[in-house]
Amino acid sequence: MKNRLQLLLLFLVVGTQALQAQVKGISYTLPPSIEYSNWGKNTGLSDGYSIGGQFGFGFGQFVELRANYLQSINLQRDFSNFDFDNIRQFLTRRARYYCKAL
Repeated sequence: MKNRLQLLLLFLVVGTQALQAQVKGISYTLPPSIEYSNWGKNTGLSDGYSIGGQFGFGFGQFVELRANYLQSINLQRDFSNFDFDNIRQFLTRRARYYCKAL
């Protein structure tokens, strides 16, 4: 019984703190961010870090507009394993088909 009472008291304290944290006016966010991308083997991109930030405006409790920007650091691309000739042939056949239809 004592554990239940302590748990209920903890939820009440945490819950009231969350209710007081709501912003009613205009607010902004400007945090930096770092992200690690683990690309698959068939993507042609190497794994690596991206840095950037987030910028946002909040209008009251329910509306917030945010923008994210990330720039990769030393991203290596290697598309040599892909066969682009087949893709070019497919696209030119599609273009010829659509031109004939017009």
